[in-house]
Amino acid sequence: MNRRQTKAADSDSSLTFDENNSSQSFGKHKTDKPILVHEFGGVVRLGANPMGPIDDAVEIVRLDTAAGHALAVMIHYACHGTSLGGRNSKISGEWMGRMQEFVEKQFPGLGAIYLQGAAGDTNPRFVGGLDGNADNVENTWALGEEIGREVVRVYRQLSPEPWVKPPVQIETAEILLPRQYRELFQDFTATVVQVPTTVVRIGDLMWTTFPGEMFSNIGRQVKAASPATYAHVMGYTNGYIGYFPEQKAYAEGGYEVAVTHLDPASERIYLRALAELLMHFR
Repeated sequence: MNRRQTKAADSDSSLTFDENNSSQSFGKHKTDKPILVHEFGGVVRLGANPMGPIDDAVEIVRLDTAAGHALAVMIHYACHGTSLGGRNSKISGEWMGRMQEFVEKQFPGLGAIYLQGAAGDTNPRFVGGLDGNADNVENTWALGEEIGREVVRVYRQLSPEPWVKPPVQIETAEILLPRQYRELFQDFTATVVQVPTTVVRIGDLMWTTFPGEMFSNIGRQVKAASPATYAHVMGYTNGYIGYFPEQKAYAEGGYEVAVTHLDPASERIYLRALAELLMHFR
């Protein structure tokens, strides 16, 4: 791992949202809306596996002005935006766009921001073209509104706390993960995949970025290792290296392990390198 930079800063400019400062609060709720994408029955394929590991937490950060007016809500949730299916040619915000619209309508002036998590092996409950589901916009809207209702419910339960201008700490590193053995036949000099990693801590909140589709079980381990109270994995961030399956998935097979660039040992190597990086926050 090549650790490139450490930076700590006061939050006067970057975290002050208006002249009167702001207030913030955090919330979490578990939901049964997403579902693991692998189905087991002799053949591993894309399908429903309700018994598989999953990160079912809907986590929100509520931001209000000092006067008590709604400012923004950041919604962290790990699930693919694939409810319309691969044959869909419509341009839309998918279920998460509908969720944002639903939340913003409940609180005029509020900005809803969606933060994707470790969704590499997690699909919506409806996926067009899978398990007999058609490309149905109504299903997509319904999924977004279901999650939106959970966000609204948790949002209303939160009591904003005074803004205390917490210090901001940022650590960046390049984690090197081994390539799949088969790829070495194509270019034996390219033995590793470079994984740019940024960890940001703002008080009790921590974001860990990953440039691809991390499996949910790895994401849960990342969150558990975080020294912050509220830890979010930010998937698909700072580039894209493809899928990051957990080690046991390689023995099971499936689409993700067939197309990933990463060797099965990558999970262990990544978590060890990340733990070293997180030590700078303790």
